[in-house]
Amino acid sequence: MDNQKIELLLKLNQQAKRKGRDYLKKRYLFDQLLQEKDTNTIIGISGLRGSGKTVLLCQLLNQLAAAFYLSADSIDNINLYQLADFLIKNYRIKNLLIDEVHYLKDWSKQLKLICDFLKVKIYFTSSISLNILSSGSDLSRRAKIIDLLIFSFREYLDFKFAQKLPSLTFRDIIKDYQKLFQKFYQQEAYFNDYLSQPLPFMLDDPSHQLVKQVAEKIIEKDLFYHGNLTRSDIEGMKNIINFIANTPISDINYSILSKNIGITKYKAKQYVDYLEKGYLLKSIFPFSSNVIKEPKIVLTLPFRQVFNYRLTDEQLKGALREEFFVQTISHLNQPLYYLKSKRGVKTPDYLFIFNKDRYIFEIGGQKKGFSQFKGISDQYNKYVVSYPGVSQSNKIPLILFGLLS
Repeated sequence: MDNQKIELLLKLNQQAKRKGRDYLKKRYLFDQLLQEKDTNTIIGISGLRGSGKTVLLCQLLNQLAAAFYLSADSIDNINLYQLADFLIKNYRIKNLLIDEVHYLKDWSKQLKLICDFLKVKIYFTSSISLNILSSGSDLSRRAKIIDLLIFSFREYLDFKFAQKLPSLTFRDIIKDYQKLFQKFYQQEAYFNDYLSQPLPFMLDDPSHQLVKQVAEKIIEKDLFYHGNLTRSDIEGMKNIINFIANTPISDINYSILSKNIGITKYKAKQYVDYLEKGYLLKSIFPFSSNVIKEPKIVLTLPFRQVFNYRLTDEQLKGALREEFFVQTISHLNQPLYYLKSKRGVKTPDYLFIFNKDRYIFEIGGQKKGFSQFKGISDQYNKYVVSYPGVSQSNKIPLILFGLLS
């Protein structure tokens, strides 16, 4: 190995150790990762830029025995297998921590080689959603991919105010939402601030400029590198983010994006797929088979607030309520659909299937009624989800979903 390159890597490793010691508070995933140390040889941590993946690796670096940190987007032309072999033989490392692995050429093949022939455990991160089954080599039996999510409302309260609230299950919320709201209603006072600051770095600096820089890095660096895109593609994706942030959720789909941005419907779908891989947005498809299969598209918090300049206050509040609900309920990894009806006919927002039980949710403000449920069969569990919350039958306060485990 080149001596200058090794000296640089050793220096970066020491800097990462110091960084890990500077951050005393640890995100929810830290303890889970420590529990994984005796399981799979490869653990992947995937999530939005700014969600704390690098800090998490730096904290692990100080906790794991004989560990070494490598920042993949800060070095060029390195053979990961050869480097791992060198570090094992010369520094007796047992844990290799690789940040932003998708910047390494043929990373999946290199990981497979390491797994097959070297005795070392690997933790890696990526700001691009990774489907390990399609990564080009057979890692499915060797690797476990874990998503690091943005702050939940519960975790935000813990980090910012040292309020340690218990986690809730979906069944807890459905069964006892009125009692739970009586217990936690005071936390609503912090909810608007949370919607504006759901990323760890925003606790120190909540400026919109930093969040815009995160979005730009995802599009211009992560997605550009990962997807072999053109500058025209980059501009198209920036235009999509800007258009979505300034348009009511109900008015966004592939066809509308195509028409307003001046791209083909195929390109609109392609760009949305890429942006979803970069954790900037999420697509929810309709439940009915009798409608056009175009998704409802919601932004990840807090990007709508950062890029919005056109929505009214009420439109913005309504969009943020929906985006928060979709964000929290999606983490349960159960089927979520939006409900679409004939033109002019009111219908509730979402259908959620939890362990084969079907729940229909309408998301709204404190005065939201039940008119959208007219004609909906009683085979469904029907609820209004409201913010601000009210202690009323069949109305679930929105903030309770922020306490989901």
